[in-house]
Amino acid sequence: MAVATGPFAATWPGADWRAATPQSQGLCPDAVNRALDYAFQAANHTGAVLVARNGYLVAERYGADRDEESLATSWSVAKSFASALVGAALDDGLLVDLDEEKVIDFLPEAHAATWRGSAKADITLRQMMTLRTALHTVNSGALYAASDQ
Repeated sequence: MAVATGPFAATWPGADWRAATPQSQGLCPDAVNRALDYAFQAANHTGAVLVARNGYLVAERYGADRDEESLATSWSVAKSFASALVGAALDDGLLVDLDEEKVIDFLPEAHAATWRGSAKADITLRQMMTLRTALHTVNSGALYAASDQ
């Protein structure tokens, strides 16, 4: 099976991802399948893996108790995306100083109102981004097991 060598026209996902074959986006389908097989070994406890290339969804696989509608905790993935967005906002001058700017100033009014007058009002963007708000220690095991993470 021939694997495309590019150049590749990238697409940007909208409400739905456009699908393409791995080989049409320069990936070896056998290698993608081997990676998925590795991810889903029993000891890995993987719930889902999606592979995107050039803005196309080229592979997806779900655990036995999961499907494309299942919720998944993103843990550090969300932090990585948030960090990239904050970096872009700093580059664009939309944010100036992570140590001075407060999270409360970026919340919708309904949420900001619940923070005013509490210790949360003083949390800086850097503290929030580094998970060092000093409010209280969270039992991550209990959080992971909670239905309302």
